Amino acid sequence: VALSLVQTLRENISARRARAQVYRELLTSCPGLELIAHRNGSACLTQVIRIVSRRRGADLATKLISTLGALGYEVQGSYVPIHLLSSFGHCVWDHLPCAERVWPELVELPCEPSVSLADIERIAAIVKNTVG
Repeated sequence: VALSLVQTLRENISARRARAQVYRELLTSCPGLELIAHRNGSACLTQVIRIVSRRRGADLATKLISTLGALGYEVQGSYVPIHLLSSFGHCVWDHLPCAERVWPELVELPCEPSVSLADIERIAAIVKNTVG
C-alpha cells in the first residue's frame, strides 16, 4: 500500500494544490470568510477556512459541515486544541484563549484528488451561501 502511495505522491500533491488554488480563486472575496494561507513549501495540502460569523450565536461552521456532509463530502473542523483533548489535558497548565476562540470557526475543505473540480465549485458555492 505504501509503495503505491509513494508512486503517485507527486500527482496527489499536485492535485491537492490545484484544488486549494481553485478554492482561493472562488472564495477570496467572500464576506465573512477568511482563507487560511499556508507558507510556501508547506506540507499542508488542504484549504482551511475561518467563518467569521456576523450573527451572534450563529454556528455557521457546524451548519456548513452538516450541509456538505449530507451531500456526501468529507468535511471536518480543522483541529481541536490539544489542551481540550482529554488525553492531553495534563500537558497544558493554562488555558489557551486564542485557540479556544478560533477553533470552532475553522473548517477544512476537501482537497483530495477524488473530489472533482466541479465538486470544488459546488462546495465553494455552498460555502458562500452558508456564510452569506
